[in-house]
Amino acid sequence: MSVSTYKQEAKSNLAGKWGKAILISVVYAITNFFIEFLLELIFKKPLLFSILNFLITTPLSLGYIFSCVKIYNNEDVSIFGFITYGFQNLINSFLVPIMLFLKLILPVIILFVSLGMGIYFQFSFNKGLSIICLVISIGAGIYVFFKCLTYTFTYFILAENPDYTALQAMDMSEAQMNGRKGEYVFLLLSFIGWIILIYFVGILLAFILKSLAIISSILIMIVIYIFSLYIQFTTIAFYKNSNEVNNNFESAKLKRE
Repeated sequence: MSVSTYKQEAKSNLAGKWGKAILISVVYAITNFFIEFLLELIFKKPLLFSILNFLITTPLSLGYIFSCVKIYNNEDVSIFGFITYGFQNLINSFLVPIMLFLKLILPVIILFVSLGMGIYFQFSFNKGLSIICLVISIGAGIYVFFKCLTYTFTYFILAENPDYTALQAMDMSEAQMNGRKGEYVFLLLSFIGWIILIYFVGILLAFILKSLAIISSILIMIVIYIFSLYIQFTTIAFYKNSNEVNNNFESAKLKRE
């Protein structure tokens, strides 16, 4: 399937659902904003704020993705369903990012160490070693990027398979993304125009409402999530197709056996 086909599927699926999808996105954005605002107001230490913010907003992020998948599947979803879905899957919501971090910790360390050494050798006028370190850091960065893409479907899989563990969902995502990461990169690149539009709308809102910082921040978050709905649903369409292709492949494999 082509990129335009995935986008068309997303638009077709959202037909008649835009109102509810936007309303859920708005409620989710406002909820996220006030959680972060209150945590920052109460807990002055950045480390404590970051930990608490992770513990509260991570399940909500999972719940929001669950809501989007359920809307795509024509299932009944309540406006505050993202809260229920998130905290019903509390363990998985934490395990996925933690396991992803553990899988990437070594290449990330290589990335930053080689980058730091490259800068050091650059100032030490040792261009040969600086170039070598730069090449290593670029290679590590590319590896991390594509490894992250490998687990793009994890939350979608968990949404449709609530009995799966985080590891099972990540393994299935890895299997479904096998040979399709390049296609997904092209799909993401096709949204550059949308991303630029979101960026400029955010700047415009910040400029117009510069004296109303809180309202400006809330509106920017709402705009981001509303515009991101199209991207989210297109990604779900890509996931659905990948799932279908993977199932067909497995069926054909079983027949041959």
